[in-house]
Amino acid sequence: MLRLPSVVFFIFFILYSSPSVSERLPIPEIQLASQYSDDLALADYLVSEKLDGVRGYWDGQQMLTRSGRKIDLPVWFTQHFPRYALDGELWMKLWFI
Repeated sequence: MLRLPSVVFFIFFILYSSPSVSERLPIPEIQLASQYSDDLALADYLVSEKLDGVRGYWDGQQMLTRSGRKIDLPVWFTQHFPRYALDGELWMKLWFI
């Protein structure tokens, strides 16, 4: 059963992430899943389970989605991020669900 805070969260999420509100920037060149190859050195990669979050691309200055929408993050979250590109998943555990 969904509680009121989770319903309110999803309503704000949908309203805020609509194309009319989100700032759209050039689509980042993100590697997508492809065919696995046996000659790939898996030790060269950091792998984690899929948590059903949102793909986040840090370009060294700002966070973008796969479609190029800017994700506004608090300064305390990004203050120690590197100046080079990172690609990963943004996920937040909702304690009230």
